[in-house]
Amino acid sequence: MWKKWVIPAIVALVGPWMLLVGIAMADSPCNRDITCQRGLLCVENACRATDYMSFDYTPIMNAKAEEFLKEIKARQLNVVTAESLTSGMIVSTLVNIPLYGSYIYGGFSTYDSDAKRKMLGVKKGNVYTETTARQMAAGALENSRAMVSIAVTGHAGPVDKNKLEELGVVDAAVFIRTKTPTQDDQTTNQSIAFNTRHRHLELCDGDGQPMTEILCAQYRSEAESDPNGYVSAPTLSLTRKLIRQNVVISALDLAIEHLRDFSCESDGNIVTCRSLDSMCQNPTMVVTPSTTNRLG
Repeated sequence: MWKKWVIPAIVALVGPWMLLVGIAMADSPCNRDITCQRGLLCVENACRATDYMSFDYTPIMNAKAEEFLKEIKARQLNVVTAESLTSGMIVSTLVNIPLYGSYIYGGFSTYDSDAKRKMLGVKKGNVYTETTARQMAAGALENSRAMVSIAVTGHAGPVDKNKLEELGVVDAAVFIRTKTPTQDDQTTNQSIAFNTRHRHLELCDGDGQPMTEILCAQYRSEAESDPNGYVSAPTLSLTRKLIRQNVVISALDLAIEHLRDFSCESDGNIVTCRSLDSMCQNPTMVVTPSTTNRLG
């Protein structure tokens, strides 16, 4: 009988105190040097409860995708992606933009290491490298009729406690199909010619969006304080989300930069890119408005 009144009494006494502690923890000050308690996030210099939907880069991703697709359309090219940690997010973001479907060839979602080797011909043992990104980009062109490829590989988490510096480290590569071979020691024995650009990104340490870096700091703080290097579910899920979305933005930035280096002209059937030795002069390789029947 005593349990009927003792337990409710304890709850009544302890409950408000626990709530006040939670509120105090959630409102405690923080900055780049002072991180929050486990499961909370530093937002506007105060620790806040957060979840997967708290932050999202979709508007930035869509704006960057449209900017890239305008560059592709201006040159009458098309694009294929080879994606590891983003596993289709880049091509999915591209197809979200209406009226550009004719310039999107498709994508290879190669999350597993064996998929990279089987589908894209990656030879590298460690798949989180510049070499792998380049081989993925080359393999995407080799196994498609696309003119431009974008490839990404890297770490979005979870990562081992003794390798926290690898969180957010990503390699991106952009290849453009050409007529004349270019020297690339990372991608040998390819039957196609291409011009390449690579970028090594440290999205947690200077190359990422501000909120990405805040999440990374919280992830590392939680992992370092846990004996097994585990982090809270909200921190893990949101960190992975923002890193992957950040990769989409950064990879498209790299592709835009690469495309803008070349001056291309079209007479309606043939596209000539002078600085790439008249790239795309084979009309069968060119997507033109007159030959397209899809509007995305």
